[in-house]
Amino acid sequence: MQRIASLVIPLSLGEQHKTNKCHQYHCSHRLEAFKSSVNDYTKRCHEGRAKRNLGYEVLFPPNVSIGDTVDKALIFYPGLLVDHMAYAKILGDLSDHGILVLLVNAEPSRLASEVATVDHLQRLRHEISTLMGITVKEWVVGGHSLGGMAAAALFSQRNFPSDVSRLVQWAIPGESSDLTKSSSLKSVLRISGSRDGVAKPLDLGGAHTRSKFPPKSEILFETIVGGNHAGFGHYGPQNFPVRDCDREGITLDQQQEKVVKVTAHYLLGGKKQQ
Repeated sequence: MQRIASLVIPLSLGEQHKTNKCHQYHCSHRLEAFKSSVNDYTKRCHEGRAKRNLGYEVLFPPNVSIGDTVDKALIFYPGLLVDHMAYAKILGDLSDHGILVLLVNAEPSRLASEVATVDHLQRLRHEISTLMGITVKEWVVGGHSLGGMAAAALFSQRNFPSDVSRLVQWAIPGESSDLTKSSSLKSVLRISGSRDGVAKPLDLGGAHTRSKFPPKSEILFETIVGGNHAGFGHYGPQNFPVRDCDREGITLDQQQEKVVKVTAHYLLGGKKQQ
């Protein structure tokens, strides 16, 4: 229970202290993005494939820009204390598959729970559809680690939009919400790494996971063999709240290629259950 508490405490702190000053406790464990991810994003901006809006980054699919139509859009929340730009590379690769991606900026606290609200979600959708003129046929929410838990918690909030019915979670350290009464959540994709030193020790099994979601919802599981927790982004090593394991028999690029492939397959309509 002590390890579980160490994961939950930062979230509760974020909910209790809505402030523009980060806590010294948090600052000492902040994880910065690799330059490779930032450079990839900069390159996409120069090519018209990315754009910085207030509070989030927009990663465009090929040949899609303002005024166009896309089939799928993913709103993605970063992990605890991780620079959101650490996900720019992997989510840029995901956008290459034809998916519009909105990467949420959780600065200055880097606590996704502080920004993951229905009002925030609706603001982003409004800005994309109305201000940028992009028509999205289906919106999906998701995130990495505690960002994925914050995304899940949205489904339990009042006035959550009924047309958002799918959830993508990468490397989730436990369960954050009881979503059994959610009327909108229909499908969940969960990707984990077999060498995840942060989330895997807290995994209570598929049956427990299913008990937290609506009885008729679809839960899809995928494991990246040799993948670790930090390998879902471009940052690391991760030593907080517990030490992550090293990847085994797989490179960072190989792990992320598999994560992108599985996620794109799921978002674009394909299904694979283990």
